[in-house]
Amino acid sequence: MLVEAVYLVEKARFPATLIVRMLELVDPPSQNYPVAPLDAAVIRTLQKIDRQLVPDMPDRIIVATAQHLGLPLLSKDLAFAAVPDLSLVW
Repeated sequence: MLVEAVYLVEKARFPATLIVRMLELVDPPSQNYPVAPLDAAVIRTLQKIDRQLVPDMPDRIIVATAQHLGLPLLSKDLAFAAVPDLSLVW
Protein backbone atom coordinates (compact mmCIF):
# COMPACT_ATOMS: atom_id res chain seq x y z
CA MET A 1 0.00 0.00 0.00
CA LEU A 2 1.37 3.37 -0.96
CA VAL A 3 0.34 5.07 2.28
CA GLU A 4 2.09 2.40 4.34
CA ALA A 5 5.19 2.76 2.19
CA VAL A 6 5.33 6.50 2.90
CA TYR A 7 4.91 5.75 6.61
CA LEU A 8 7.75 3.20 6.59
CA VAL A 9 10.06 5.50 4.63
CA GLU A 10 9.37 8.29 7.15
CA LYS A 11 10.28 5.86 9.95
CA ALA A 12 13.53 5.12 8.06
CA ARG A 13 12.61 1.44 7.70
CA PHE A 14 12.85 1.59 3.89
CA PRO A 15 14.79 3.84 1.50
CA ALA A 16 13.01 6.83 -0.07
CA THR A 17 13.57 5.27 -3.48
CA LEU A 18 10.82 2.77 -2.59
CA ILE A 19 8.15 5.45 -3.00
CA VAL A 20 9.57 6.58 -6.32
CA ARG A 21 9.59 3.01 -7.65
CA MET A 22 6.09 2.24 -6.40
CA LEU A 23 4.70 5.38 -8.00
CA GLU A 24 6.39 4.46 -11.27
CA LEU A 25 4.50 1.16 -11.20
CA VAL A 26 1.07 2.75 -10.76
CA ASP A 27 1.33 6.02 -12.67
CA PRO A 28 -0.01 5.89 -15.32
CA PRO A 29 -2.61 3.42 -14.04
CA SER A 30 -1.87 -0.23 -14.78
CA GLN A 31 -3.93 -3.41 -14.73
CA ASN A 32 -0.90 -5.18 -13.24
CA TYR A 33 -0.67 -2.82 -10.26
CA PRO A 34 -4.08 -1.29 -9.52
CA VAL A 35 -4.38 1.19 -6.67
CA ALA A 36 -7.16 0.35 -4.23
CA PRO A 37 -9.10 3.39 -3.07
CA LEU A 38 -9.25 4.38 0.57
CA ASP A 39 -12.95 5.10 0.40
CA ALA A 40 -16.03 4.92 2.62
CA ALA A 41 -16.41 1.18 2.05
CA VAL A 42 -12.88 0.52 3.32
CA ILE A 43 -13.49 2.81 6.30
CA ARG A 44 -16.63 0.85 7.19
CA THR A 45 -14.60 -2.35 7.10
CA LEU A 46 -11.84 -0.71 9.15
CA GLN A 47 -14.34 0.08 11.89
CA LYS A 48 -15.06 -3.64 12.26
CA ILE A 49 -11.42 -4.54 12.94
CA ASP A 50 -10.65 -4.91 16.63
CA ARG A 51 -8.16 -2.23 17.59
CA GLN A 52 -6.73 -4.60 20.20
CA LEU A 53 -5.76 -7.02 17.44
CA VAL A 54 -4.32 -4.41 15.06
CA PRO A 55 -3.52 -1.21 17.00
CA ASP A 56 -1.41 0.51 14.32
CA MET A 57 -3.66 2.57 12.00
CA PRO A 58 -1.66 2.00 8.79
CA ASP A 59 -1.84 -1.75 9.44
CA ARG A 60 -5.57 -1.53 10.09
CA ILE A 61 -6.04 0.27 6.77
CA ILE A 62 -4.15 -2.49 4.97
CA VAL A 63 -6.15 -5.23 6.69
CA ALA A 64 -9.44 -3.43 5.99
CA THR A 65 -8.56 -2.97 2.34
CA ALA A 66 -7.72 -6.65 1.91
CA GLN A 67 -10.91 -7.68 3.69
CA HIS A 68 -13.08 -5.29 1.71
CA LEU A 69 -11.64 -6.45 -1.59
CA GLY A 70 -11.80 -10.11 -0.55
CA LEU A 71 -8.09 -10.55 -1.21
CA PRO A 72 -5.49 -12.47 0.78
CA LEU A 73 -2.94 -10.33 2.58
CA LEU A 74 0.73 -11.04 2.01
CA SER A 75 2.45 -10.29 5.32
CA LYS A 76 4.80 -11.81 7.85
CA ASP A 77 3.02 -9.97 10.69
CA LEU A 78 1.63 -12.83 12.77
CA ALA A 79 -0.71 -10.48 14.65
CA PHE A 80 -2.82 -10.34 11.49
CA ALA A 81 -3.52 -14.07 11.81
CA ALA A 82 -5.88 -13.30 14.71
CA VAL A 83 -8.11 -11.08 12.54
CA PRO A 84 -11.33 -12.92 11.69
CA ASP A 85 -12.15 -13.41 8.00
CA LEU A 86 -8.67 -12.41 6.84
CA SER A 87 -6.76 -14.75 4.57
CA LEU A 88 -3.06 -14.35 5.39
CA VAL A 89 -0.27 -15.58 3.13
CA TRP A 90 3.36 -15.89 4.22
